Amino acid sequence: MKGEGKRLLVVQAVDSFTAGPPLGKYTVTADGVLRPPLQKTNGMNVFQHLADGTYSSQVQAEHYFSEQVTVAVEELDPLYPVVIVPLAPKPSYPFAGETTLIRASFSDEDGLPLPGMRVRGTAISESCTKAKLSAEAVAGTRELALSRLSGRIRVGERYALGAETVTIAEAKEGSRTFLLTAPLLASHARGVSLLPCVETVTDVRGEVVLAFGNCKSAAFDVRITVFHGERELCREVRVQEGTLLNLRAVNLDDFAS
Repeated sequence: MKGEGKRLLVVQAVDSFTAGPPLGKYTVTADGVLRPPLQKTNGMNVFQHLADGTYSSQVQAEHYFSEQVTVAVEELDPLYPVVIVPLAPKPSYPFAGETTLIRASFSDEDGLPLPGMRVRGTAISESCTKAKLSAEAVAGTRELALSRLSGRIRVGERYALGAETVTIAEAKEGSRTFLLTAPLLASHARGVSLLPCVETVTDVRGEVVLAFGNCKSAAFDVRITVFHGERELCREVRVQEGTLLNLRAVNLDDFAS
C-alpha cells in the first residue's frame, strides 16, 4: 500500500463504440490503493489523496474486454489529471439491430480457437474520411490540427493516421485541435486522412467483433489486420452500413488468401 498525498488520478472509461460511458457494471482499481475511486456517471473514476509515483489501474467490465493502464501521477496535468481508457466491446455486447458489424471466429491449423489475438479494422474508403491534417504533425507531438471534419470527433475514439493508430484524449472543437492519449510515433504531412479504426481482441472462443459507429457511408471497404506472434495478416472486405458481415469460422493460415 502506498502512502497518502495530494495527487488525483482520474481514469475515464470510455465505450470505444459509442464514445460514451460504459454500459452495465464495471470496476476500476489501482494497485496499492485500498480506497475505491469515486465513480461518476460520465465514466470518470476519481482516485484521491495519492502520493507521487507510478500506478497501474485495471478496468474490468461486464460487456468489454479488461484494460490496464500505467501512469506516473506527477506527470499528469494537475488541473486535468485524466487518463482515457477506451473499452473494446466483447462479442456478447448488446449491439442494436442496425449496427455495422463484422464478426469472425479464428482458429489455428489444428482447428483450435485463438484467444487473445489482437485484431484491427480500418475503414479505408475515401468516403469514410473523418478529417484531414490541416498542418504537419511531427513525431512526438500529442496534438493534431484538423480540417474538413465529417461529423464529431469524440474522446475515446480511435483513428488510423498513416500506418499508426491514435486515440483521442481531448477535443478542442472550437479550434479544431485534438489531443491524443500518446505521442505520435512518426511524422505526418498536411492533408493526410484520419480514418475510423477499431481495435480489439478475440475472446476465449476465438470470436471477434468489429463495430463501426462513426462511418456514415452506405458501403465502404475495411482492412482487417490480425496480429499473431510475429505474423501480421491482412484482408480487405466490403461492408454495408447497418448490416452484419459474418466471416464465420476463419483458419488463420487461410485468412489473407
